[in-house]
Amino acid sequence: PAEPAPTLSVSVPVSLLAPLPVFVLIAVSVRSRRAAANLAFLASLLSLGGVVLAGWAGLRKTAPYDGSYEWLNLATAFSGPPQFQNYVVDLGIRVSHLTTVMMLSALAISLAALIWSRAGARGEPSPTRYYALLTLPLGAALGVIGSTDLSEPFVFLRVGAVATHLLFSH
Repeated sequence: PAEPAPTLSVSVPVSLLAPLPVFVLIAVSVRSRRAAANLAFLASLLSLGGVVLAGWAGLRKTAPYDGSYEWLNLATAFSGPPQFQNYVVDLGIRVSHLTTVMMLSALAISLAALIWSRAGARGEPSPTRYYALLTLPLGAALGVIGSTDLSEPFVFLRVGAVATHLLFSH
């Protein structure tokens, strides 16, 4: 029998969400330049691993994979029509051949910036802030590429805009 294709349920969220905890970790606790650079590099590598696994799982499929992950679920009422009793925010992710190539391109740019900054930005002030802020545009770019509806790119573009503004002001 043929081998089953690997599941996309784990690799897709890892590819999108790996930069966020690394950003928080660098911003809150890391103080040395080397540790911040290594953690930012780790976030890119984790995202790369998730994108490669998701791309490999969907390699022989022609239809894109549309996943939906519940992010927030709040009870707003206990009476009335059932469809209005909960406020649910879902994170939708689409993986197709095109989105895989675009995510790999964004990761290649991010990795190139990280490799360059190891030597090229050696004398810059506050390197931990710099490396923390480099992870946010990566997460925003991956989120915009993999989004499934119109509200997700708006949120991810705003996060990327704020991170880009902070990088320019750095």
